[in-house]
Amino acid sequence: MTDQLQPNDRLLKIMEARELREAKKFEIDEAKRRAEEDNYAVRVLRQEQNDHEMWNAVMLWQSRCDHRKGTTGKKKWKHIDYMVDRHTLQNGTTRIKCQKCRFKAFPGDSAEKCSYTLENFMKGIKVVNPTRLSYAEWYKLTLDENTTNTETRSEMVTQGPVPVTA
Repeated sequence: MTDQLQPNDRLLKIMEARELREAKKFEIDEAKRRAEEDNYAVRVLRQEQNDHEMWNAVMLWQSRCDHRKGTTGKKKWKHIDYMVDRHTLQNGTTRIKCQKCRFKAFPGDSAEKCSYTLENFMKGIKVVNPTRLSYAEWYKLTLDENTTNTETRSEMVTQGPVPVTA
């Protein structure tokens, strides 16, 4: 006599086949998830290395900058004209920026340590100063006898006019 499956046996076979399919699918999904986690870790590490290399390149570039106009082409300018600008922000802070290497100096910067960004300046964070110039030395570069650039200011918020009531 042939194996006649009872309704319960048939249901058990279907359920076992379904469990096997789901187990295989779970294994595949789990392998994909583990691979994605590993790839994410590798991408984060690679990004951190790239950021570090970029930071070092910018610092090297800024340390070599002479902050002067007319020194990059074949003909060098005979007179000294620094390529720096002085800008007063809305909060009253005066920052000095080299337009050539984009270095920004903030009050309180020394020859060894500097704020480097406005965010660091506001938080009081100091990093290594690549230019080896203090804020006072940067300020001297922005004086009228050293540069033809003019000082700029942000709009300052002042007390508005008081309305007249009669």
